Parts: sequence; structure tokens; C-alpha cells
Amino acid sequence: MLSVFFWFLSSLSKNYTTDLSFPIEYVGYSNDFILVEEPPLAVKGQVFGSGYELIGEQFSLNKKALEIDLKSARPTKQKNTYYIEIKRLREDIDDRLDQDIQLQYLKPDSIYFKTQRRISKKVAVITRLEVDLESGYQLRGEVTVNPKMVKVSGPKSFIDTLQVLYTEEFETSELDDSSKIELKIVVPENINGLQLEEEIVSASIPVEKFTEKEIELDLEIETSSSKTDLKTFPSKVTVKVLVPISLYENLDNSLVQAKVYYKTSRDKGANKLPVRIEGLPKYAKLIRVEPDRVEFILRK
Repeated sequence: MLSVFFWFLSSLSKNYTTDLSFPIEYVGYSNDFILVEEPPLAVKGQVFGSGYELIGEQFSLNKKALEIDLKSARPTKQKNTYYIEIKRLREDIDDRLDQDIQLQYLKPDSIYFKTQRRISKKVAVITRLEVDLESGYQLRGEVTVNPKMVKVSGPKSFIDTLQVLYTEEFETSELDDSSKIELKIVVPENINGLQLEEEIVSASIPVEKFTEKEIELDLEIETSSSKTDLKTFPSKVTVKVLVPISLYENLDNSLVQAKVYYKTSRDKGANKLPVRIEGLPKYAKLIRVEPDRVEFILRK
């Protein structure tokens, strides 16, 4: 063991050439532009010195990053691409190294940056909800999102093609009351510089217990000619709908119409005409019409 120890000490007294890594930090960057590719976080330098000094440098706690000012970057012939020569860091690195260690060269020679102009626009947010309702309950209206539109900024090539944003997936179980759910907006992870004005939206789910209601309606007749006189059998129909309990009394035959349409060229020779229901409020859901087709006669 002693012989190995003395051999190790003897080896450290010799001079060696090796590579050291120097961390770098970028400053002076304008928020109007985006680095579309992650630049290197360190540069390597080939150094020459004794084993003692090199080991000490390898384990040095003085690892403060070297600053690179992006305002000093120069354009290349390629559009939106800039570069900075690494030799600008040499003096700073020499000051940090032990005086007995010689910096021979740095690599790479230059650092290249690909940028794009930052733009912003508002896009719609679409929820990915799977709503499971308790038996007898229905959605009283559409699920609404707040905010409906979110301002998003990022590299021009991506923002120009962005049409909508989606939320995370969410599933409800046996919902029996109106609810408000907060959902995180999902954004691509591989787009540098992407920023959202809002990262979370709230989704309102209007839920209420529904019940069945019957309405008897007189049939209204629409014809393509004022000379056509038509009579239906029967002259009334029964409409069955599902309505929220809170709006049960609001729905009556003053809001809803049952109509048949007769066009001479199309319906000549037909035995029955289909019944159409019009004016049904959005909160009501049509179950069926009895009868849904009626017989008719033309009177001269």
C-alpha cells in the first residue's frame, strides 16, 4: 500500500494535459426574441499543468458560471442565426485558473444561436371533460370555460400555426349538482420560450335533475302555395320533453310550435307528412312526438 501511495504522489508531480469544463450563463437577452434551440451550458478548455494542480482545479468549489452577453452576438449568413467567439472568455478563464495551469485552447471556437421573433395572440381553450351524471340528471346547458380565450406568446413559427389549446383530461363520476372545475392548460414541452397569460381555466358544468313533461300542441300547416288547402288527421300532437325541474313551469305551448310542411311538387302522392317541432328552448330535450307523422287531405 505504501508503494502504491508513493507511486501516486510521484505521478501527481508530473505534468499532464487534460480537459476542464467551464459552466456558462447567458445574459443580456431580449424578451422580444426566443432561442429556439437550447445553447450549450458549458465550454471545454484544454489545460496543461501538474497533477497536483489539475486535481485541485477539478475539485475546486469556485464553479461560478462565466457570463456571455448575447447583445454581443453577431449575425451569420443564415437567417435568424447568430454566433459569439469563445476566445472572448479566455481572459476571464485565465484569471480563474491557478497560475501554474496553462490554458491551451477552448472548444468549440464559437457558440451559435438560432432565434425567432416572439409574437403573441389569443386562442380558444377547449376542455377535455368526460362527464358522468347520476341517474335522472342532465346537463342544463353547455359546459362553459373561463376564460374562453388565452393569450399565448412564443416563437413565430409555432404561434402562426396554433389554433386552439386543450386542457388536461378530466373525468367526473355520478355528478348530481352543478360544479366548477379548475383545469390546467396543456402546452408542448419542446417549444422554447412558450408563455401563457393564464395557465389554468375553470370549467362550469350546469347539472340539474330533469323530469318529463307533456305538451299538447295544435298542428300548424305551412304550404308552398296560398291556394293549397290542407287538413291533417289528427289536428293535434303530444310532445314529450325532458326539462329541468326549476324550469318546469316555464315551458308551455306558447313557446313551442308543431308544424307540417307541404310542397306540391315534393309531397304529391304522399300519405303522411312528418311533424316538426320548433321553438323548443335549449334547456329542454325532445323525447318524442306522438304521432310523429300525420295523414292529410287536400280540400278544393
